[in-house]
Amino acid sequence: MENQFKLALFVAIIGAIATTIAPCIPTLLQEIRPSDEGPAMVTDSIEPPSLKAINPNLPSPQKPDTPILWHAVAEDPDGDPISYKFLLRGSSGETNPLTGWKDDNEWIWNTEEYGVGRYVISVLIRDGNDEEGALDFDDSIECPYTLEESRPEIHAQPPPSNSPPTILDFWPDEGSPQVAGTVVRWNVQTEDPDSDQVDIKFKLKDASTGEVLLATGWGPQSTWSWDTSGWEPADYMIEVQARDGNHASADDYDDISDQEYSIL
Repeated sequence: MENQFKLALFVAIIGAIATTIAPCIPTLLQEIRPSDEGPAMVTDSIEPPSLKAINPNLPSPQKPDTPILWHAVAEDPDGDPISYKFLLRGSSGETNPLTGWKDDNEWIWNTEEYGVGRYVISVLIRDGNDEEGALDFDDSIECPYTLEESRPEIHAQPPPSNSPPTILDFWPDEGSPQVAGTVVRWNVQTEDPDSDQVDIKFKLKDASTGEVLLATGWGPQSTWSWDTSGWEPADYMIEVQARDGNHASADDYDDISDQEYSIL
């Protein structure tokens, strides 16, 4: 009986000790880096930050006296603080830092100190977790920008609108037909919306063939007298043309009208 009691007590003590030992399998996979000073060490993986964009508040180009606000967009997968440095490269090709390392991701470029030309704005970032001997930044990006003198805006002025003249009425003082020898006075009434001078040309044609038998020159006259003496009895066509010199070519017209007229 005493031996059974001792055996039960030994089993209970061994069970209690076993429950206090932690398991050897980690709950999360971690990066294992070799160490020269002892056994392998388990450390968390650290990712560097990355730049997504650098944006000015005003588009290029701008005048040299315009302050430009630059805004860098970056992210760090581990949520580490990111430091920024802004640099500028001019036409000489030399890149100069314009800020030191800072926590602010914005920088104002006071361009009044710079002349007209093409520039390149760069930004560097780091999170401070770089190893010894590595570059002093984790990522960079650059953006070209131009400063130029302002140009006066030239607004093309549309040419003033101009409308051609029109023939409103065209009539003889003696109705058709008339006997040969009658002087027929032809009258024309025109209108020009722009009050331009209207030039007139009269033509006498053969009504059947369209052949031009007589024509006046261009002029501002609004009447023409046709002395029918010597003209054979026939059907004629009287034509009038009008133009103001702003539309039709030198040999053309803006408007035309005609009437048939008979000589007995």
